[in-house]
Amino acid sequence: MSFTTSAGTPVGTPAGTASSSLTLDGDLDPSRFAHLAPAASDAPPTLAQLAHHARTIAARPEDWRHLVRFDPAQRWRLRLHQEAGYEAWLMSWLPGQRTGMHDHGDSAAVIAVALGELHEHTTAPNGADTVVHVIGPDRVRIWGARNVREILNPTSAPAISVHVYSPPLPEIR
Repeated sequence: MSFTTSAGTPVGTPAGTASSSLTLDGDLDPSRFAHLAPAASDAPPTLAQLAHHARTIAARPEDWRHLVRFDPAQRWRLRLHQEAGYEAWLMSWLPGQRTGMHDHGDSAAVIAVALGELHEHTTAPNGADTVVHVIGPDRVRIWGARNVREILNPTSAPAISVHVYSPPLPEIR
């Protein structure tokens, strides 16, 4: 399977995929993903529930693969689902794309990588050193509110990730 940018330019064939071409266009209706949502509850979701939700979405590319875009100008993202207590996003990353240092205000965050590899850079408690966490397929990273980090794709292959935030993101700083 090969991926193309929104302009139709090939971005490479991810390892372990077939050589057939995949058209990455389709319906952007978020209600199509309601079946991937955790059961409704009055209580806010736990971090374990958010992680399970992110893994479930990442493990089902047949539900979202046709929605993915790769934009050479900027990292691409699409909100898949939103409830009162959380929201789920799908993101694509071309080599070299990054978020810059940021936090999510009072929202906790979970990321599951569905394709490729991403790196998380944080500052060590001593404030001087950078800590790097590699997030590969079948891996999940969980952050509490106000944790500052940068996510980037330092590899030569595209990546796709699922991000779940609770409560839904009011701000990214």
